[in-house]
Amino acid sequence: MIYASAEALSTALLPNEIEQNWLYPAIERIRDVSVIVTRGVIRSAQAEKVDRELALRNISDDELDEYIRARMYDPFKEHDRITNEINALIKGIGAVEPQAEVGGARELKAKPNTAEGES
Repeated sequence: MIYASAEALSTALLPNEIEQNWLYPAIERIRDVSVIVTRGVIRSAQAEKVDRELALRNISDDELDEYIRARMYDPFKEHDRITNEINALIKGIGAVEPQAEVGGARELKAKPNTAEGES
């Protein structure tokens, strides 16, 4: 798989990067290059029959690229992911009441649950 990743990385070079004898693609294209390298490793694993996600064997490279992009870490979406996770946790705890402003954000405190049989 290491060889497959190196080979895929070399195919990610643009014509102007090749003309300038670059070894690696421009860092500004890291997300696109990562997709190319990941696809190369997946296809190599499939060829060697060591892949685990068998459904990916029957999709085109374009579909595989979409699959990879959808699962790729995106630092610009991290805030939304964390917010959704916190909201799910709060919803699981039950009702929440605001306690105080802390650094411009409201601090939340879960309302205590009463045990059955208590009044």
